[in-house]
Amino acid sequence: MIRAALFLLAVGAVLGFLLDRGKTGVEVSERVDRWESPVPPVDYQQSSDRFRQSLFDGGLFPAPISSQAVVAVDARAGESGVNRPSFPLVLSTARIDGAYQVQLRLPDGEIVSAGVGHELPGDWVVTEVSLNSVSAAQDGDAFTIDLSNQDVPS
Repeated sequence: MIRAALFLLAVGAVLGFLLDRGKTGVEVSERVDRWESPVPPVDYQQSSDRFRQSLFDGGLFPAPISSQAVVAVDARAGESGVNRPSFPLVLSTARIDGAYQVQLRLPDGEIVSAGVGHELPGDWVVTEVSLNSVSAAQDGDAFTIDLSNQDVPS
């Protein structure tokens, strides 16, 4: 039984070597001028939007924060009459290696991940992160962004 298996393995190796010998490699860059991008279906954007909305409606993924909530947070941060830097835009939250993280877009466009205790530009400190909310403080003033039931931006 073992001899038969070894014989089949040896025959397969020899046949594979002989069949592969005649093939030549192809440089991908030689064919770059013939590459064509597929044309998306006419209703691609509508289908994409419906699919994204169905993911959020299913409750498995929290919806990204809406622009109205960002404006409300900026207004609350400035209630004391002091001109403060606004809190970075919340893109998403996730649980990574057992710890909750928030993904933020900073004013300069950089995207960062932050957890509880992380300091952000503008003297913001992340105080709490969950899948449905993000809390932060600046100079002793705290606020919470509720991410549940947010509209999906179009």
